[in-house]
Amino acid sequence: MNGFDICVIGEILIDFLPGHRGPLRDAKLFEIHSGGAPANVALGVARLGGTACLISRLGDDEFGRLAVSRLREDGVNCDSVRFIKHERSALCFVTLDATGERSFTHRGGDPFGSLNSTDLDITQIRQARAISFSCGALRTHASMEAVHVAMKTATGLICCDPGGFPPSWGDEEDIGHRVRSVASQCHIFKCAADEAARYFGIESPDDAARHIQSTGAVLAIVTDGSNGAFFARSGDAGHVPAPTAVVVDTTGAGDAFMAGLLTSVTRDGMDPKTATLAAIEEAIAFACRVGAAAVTRRGAVTGIPRLEHGERFPLVGRSSIK
Repeated sequence: MNGFDICVIGEILIDFLPGHRGPLRDAKLFEIHSGGAPANVALGVARLGGTACLISRLGDDEFGRLAVSRLREDGVNCDSVRFIKHERSALCFVTLDATGERSFTHRGGDPFGSLNSTDLDITQIRQARAISFSCGALRTHASMEAVHVAMKTATGLICCDPGGFPPSWGDEEDIGHRVRSVASQCHIFKCAADEAARYFGIESPDDAARHIQSTGAVLAIVTDGSNGAFFARSGDAGHVPAPTAVVVDTTGAGDAFMAGLLTSVTRDGMDPKTATLAAIEEAIAFACRVGAAAVTRRGAVTGIPRLEHGERFPLVGRSSIK
């Protein structure tokens, strides 16, 4: 198959990180970083030696141009990113507490909110080894229809990492229903433990993974921070521990995990339905190492190492992970 390893459908943001920990009101300096969970996943795949394209919308402004420039510098194909006239790009101001946990304040426009099926590059989707999207692509009827078209068109794996969403994106129960509906159709569905509780009402990450798999997902993975990841597949379930890391910023940990997972799966040509248990555990362990590396640096993707195509990820000399 020609084409990209990953075709990601989702929003692009610009993240502003304060030069200190504590309330946003005390900030005096900001660093500009790439942002938006789907964009982070695409960028992470490219840094890890894979190939990624991104289908998205941005405001026709300097922030939008900056975002695409950063993504292209890291090797992400942005040919299907549209600049929308008279629209502002979305900005996200990140706050870090003493432990590196983050919170977000969103400002600017919402160009991705008007995504529809005309934005899709059918060739990119059909030729990709996997497609991936988040709940941001499910929040309107038009964007949900675009996702359904992409899922029907895809010949590779269908993957979803829903993530969270700001209240301005829509009704929580409505979006939760949409997340659950696509989860049942995914080859790989991954979410964090708090997201599993939010969308599926199950607090235990182990139980949540088993439940999500039972609804139709071929491979369900629920991450639980420093506790690693729980997974379930028909007839199999397990837990993969995460390496110890010195936490600086947790902003992109989940996105880095997803990038590592998709890189591993597409690199090895893994079919989640027929792969050995050992292969699944190895792919998740790789993802855990990438996620752990991400938290050791400021910014969502700064800590993801740059690897050559096919290079493994031992982490020796690459981070402060033990």
